[in-house]
Amino acid sequence: MKIAVIGAGMAGLSAAYELQKAGADVTVFESADAVGGRTLTRRQSGFQMDTGAIYVSPGYTQTNRIISELGLEQALVKVQPKMGFLRDGECHPLDLASPGKSFVKTRLLSFTSKLMLAKLLPRILKLWRNINFGNMGSLAIYDHESTQDYCSRVLNQELHDYFVDPIIRINMLNKTHASSSGELFWLLKSLGAPYIYVLTNGTSTIAEALAGEIEVLTGSTVGEIRHEADSVKLTYTRNDASMSQVFDGCIVTTPPDIALQLCPSIPKPEQTFFRQVQPIKHMVISLGLSRILPLQESTILGSEKESPNLLTIVIDPNRAPGRSAQGHTVVTLWMTEDWSRQLWDTPDDEVVKHALSEVLPIIGDVAGEVAVNLVTRSNYSCFKGYPGYYQNLDHYMRAKTRDGRLLFAGDFAGIGIEGAVISGQSAATDMIGSF
Repeated sequence: MKIAVIGAGMAGLSAAYELQKAGADVTVFESADAVGGRTLTRRQSGFQMDTGAIYVSPGYTQTNRIISELGLEQALVKVQPKMGFLRDGECHPLDLASPGKSFVKTRLLSFTSKLMLAKLLPRILKLWRNINFGNMGSLAIYDHESTQDYCSRVLNQELHDYFVDPIIRINMLNKTHASSSGELFWLLKSLGAPYIYVLTNGTSTIAEALAGEIEVLTGSTVGEIRHEADSVKLTYTRNDASMSQVFDGCIVTTPPDIALQLCPSIPKPEQTFFRQVQPIKHMVISLGLSRILPLQESTILGSEKESPNLLTIVIDPNRAPGRSAQGHTVVTLWMTEDWSRQLWDTPDDEVVKHALSEVLPIIGDVAGEVAVNLVTRSNYSCFKGYPGYYQNLDHYMRAKTRDGRLLFAGDFAGIGIEGAVISGQSAATDMIGSF
């Protein structure tokens, strides 16, 4: 069987990898000049800059299986990061190597707030047993109010401002008044891992290794995907030439809004759900500095109260040792959607100046030490959660097309690398079962 896969991010490459192992003739079409999608690493002047996903969790079962199969275990570095939370201009570290002990000792929160959060533990543990990276639709039972409303009803303002809001902002790139309360329980699980993995040559090492096993046509812009009886016809442009090809099947892993544009004959379940998926658009600013910052945290989380335009600061080598030359470091600034939209068409140098002014109170004046800068604009960084999203997702996952020549995958069902990988694998399994 001859199968096309649209998109060379982790969902598309995982699908292609599984299809090829099953004996399919697979071609991946990617509009960008490199593979990786939202795991892309840019390498410039001795600096390695992750522009999207920054780590692999030990709980990413399927991702770690692929890493093992590709022989990439030696590229993994096990690190025990410290997250910094801001309050009144001071950064309070939370050591993920011993989160319980660190949480008890931190001066970020009052004893009353710590006790409130501790009382949620039984409920959190029960939820964790029922959720998985492949389908966040299980959050539907907690999907009836916003995170902000939940904090007002169950927790308090202090917890919201200095703990919950930063977690939602960096993981979901969203605001608490707009995000679903179920996301809070999901994200607290990520704080329970005592360590993470980073890759010595950047997160896109996984995608690059997968692409080495598969035919990938970068620089290929697909214009239309038309399902015709027992085949799928692709029209695309590559090297300024318009072409078309017919395949036995196709898996589309673009963002949902793009999938709707590409596929005039999209199945009804996908059509209904994809119209409910809202993209988050934002910018990431990567800075290669000529010195090491005197900070112990690997990430510093912004908050609406302390730094309204900043989502997070990622600091190497605290997160990923050896990723830049001796005495140098990479600092990555994740900015909010509102800030990004306001400066979207601004020249890169001006964007960098604005970003540096936002982090000046946190990391100091580093403008004179920027050796390299890179501005990454993403029209779809992830889906925008909202109260009701996971109920819609749960309904879709029960009704989605599984037997057909045109299937869909992506991280809209389970966020992050693992969610994308599982979705791609599932689509590949369904495609194989269609023949």
